Parts: sequence; structure tokens; C-alpha cells
Amino acid sequence: MNRITFVVPYRFLPPRNGGHQAAAGFATALSAQRPVVVISTPDNQPEGYSFSLETLLPKGVKRYISLPAALACYRFFKKNDIKYAVLFQPFIGLLLYPVCWMAGVKTAVYVQNIEYQRFRTMNKWWWPLVWFIEYLIYRLSWRLFFISPDDLVASRRLFGLPASRCALVPYGINQQEPPANKEMARREVINAHHLPTEARILLFFGPQQYQPNREAVHFIVDKLAPVLRAKLKEPYQILICGGGMSDDIQSQLDENTHYLGFVPDIDRYVKAADVVLNPIMSGGGVKTKIIEAIALGATVISTHVGAIGVDNRACGPKLQIVADADAEAFYKAIKAAIEQNALETPASFYEVYHWDRAIQAALNCLK
Repeated sequence: MNRITFVVPYRFLPPRNGGHQAAAGFATALSAQRPVVVISTPDNQPEGYSFSLETLLPKGVKRYISLPAALACYRFFKKNDIKYAVLFQPFIGLLLYPVCWMAGVKTAVYVQNIEYQRFRTMNKWWWPLVWFIEYLIYRLSWRLFFISPDDLVASRRLFGLPASRCALVPYGINQQEPPANKEMARREVINAHHLPTEARILLFFGPQQYQPNREAVHFIVDKLAPVLRAKLKEPYQILICGGGMSDDIQSQLDENTHYLGFVPDIDRYVKAADVVLNPIMSGGGVKTKIIEAIALGATVISTHVGAIGVDNRACGPKLQIVADADAEAFYKAIKAAIEQNALETPASFYEVYHWDRAIQAALNCLK
């Protein structure tokens, strides 16, 4: 059977954000069906995973220009009779596409988002350079595995890609049904943080170093929290998880809003939440936190931008989409979600997003 490498050019084990989860999940699901070796950096901790790891890439920016790393990958490809290399990021293609070509390895890219659009919405001056890199690598690649159906359609138009080279491989989940321990998780979180037992938990999570997450927290603190204080009759507590919040923002939190920093067991907080908030208004690609949250039984209220790429038909009532930056609309959706909290995640969601189904298009290509 043909061997596959999956190239993740940064530390992703253990996973600490949605991108890391996507990489680990894809590698795990693929390795359950095909022989897979992951190529990455030496700062990973791969214990407990079904795939093997080769640390052929150096840490830092030099991983994108390291000729010794390119030579090591070439030797590895030839020695192990590698047929396919799936890149988790287009930028590493500048180094590895020529290596793959010389070694007779077919190159694919697992596309998490359209990178140049993400940087353009964040007003980064270098987005044209990112566009050029994406255009070049996507045009050269043998296959492109898109996490988002919206990005697949847009990329075909933006980069002139033929349909035959594009496949949809959604972000996957391991759950096959709603969790049974939501009430236990709720009690644990309430007790751990000394919250009122009757309070509804509204959760936002995501690293604060990421600009779209900082913007979302500003919206929660500056716009949404005042509306909730004035109008929401139910007792509530807003929990914000994710490392890196500035002291300035922390000083503005009211008595119903709590910053918990980085939380290693975020699943417990998602299970405990009555509502997960996703007021993202910039960036790009699928917000994997939506999929993870709904898989764990949470109801998610999101902006239109934040819900791009998610199959809202599969999500059913567990995903409520409101206008961007509309605090009043968020309040109304929160109120309705609290009143309908007994609704379970529909079976259709797990049928679409479980890894056994999500990985199929990639398996059909990597024969």
C-alpha cells in the first residue's frame, strides 16, 4: 500500500487550538485507514497517537527556507517509497513542492482557509504576497482538500482551479452522539468557579493572541454585556477562556463576566455552557470551535462571518446565526436559546461531521 506523509510545519501536539485539532484529527483519521507518517517540528509531543512522527523540520521561520530540511525530506521520501505528501499549510509548499517533484511524490494541500483573504480582512499589508504563494502552490498541487465548501467554490474562481483537483474534506469530530454528562460538567464548572447554581453559562473560548478573537471579546465586553445586564431576566455568567487577554480588557469586565485564561479541559466548559458565543467579525475559514461545540451538545450563536463554511442545515437549531456586530440580535438569540435549552444536537450533524465520513474524500484520492 502506498505510504503517505502529512506535513504540519509547526507544533500541534498536544492540540491547543482549532488548527491543531484539525491537524491531529486529520492525521489520526487518515492513519486509521492508510499508513501515515507525519513530518513536523521537534517541539511536538506525539505520545498516544496512532501515527508516527518524523521531526525533519526545524522550529522557527527557517523551517520555510531550510535546505538541510529539504534534503532530509527528500531522503526520507525516497527511502520510504512515499507516494503522497499532504501539506497542512500552503507556505511550506515553497520549500517542499520542488522536493516532492524531484522525489516523484504527489503533493496535496489540506486547505483550512483562504489565507490571503484572512490577512486582508485583518488589514495586514503583506496579504498580496500571501495571495501569490497560495496561487502558486494551489495551481501546482495535485489535489486540494478543502475544509470548507465555501472556500472550495471561492478558490476555484479566485485561483482558476479545475473541479477535478478539488475535494471537500470537512473538519471532523470523534463524537457520534450528544454527550451524556452535560449536567455533571455544569456542576463541576459552577463549583470550580463559585458561580451561582441557577446561573446560565454563556461561554466564549479562543486564544486572545488571535486578532479576530480579541475583536470578539471587545464586542462581548463593550456591546453585548451592557445589553444583557439591562434586558436578560435570567441570571447568567459570561465565561471567557483562552490565554493572552490584555490587562486593559480585564479591567473592563463587569461582575457577570469572568476571564479564566487558558483552560486545558475546554470540553468540560463547552458541555457546561447553555450557550457558546461566536461573535467573530474578521478572519476566514471554518471556525472549528462551532463544530466542536455543537458536537458536545452546546447551542452556538454566531455572526454570519463566524459561521462561514459550517453546514447550518446539518446543525439544525443548535446553530443560530445573527447579523454581525448586532448586540440586540445576540441578546434575542441568547434568550431564545435559553428557553429551548433541552434541544439535542440532531443526528444529521454527526452523520456529516464524524471523521469516518469526513475523511472519505481524501481516502478516495490517496489510494
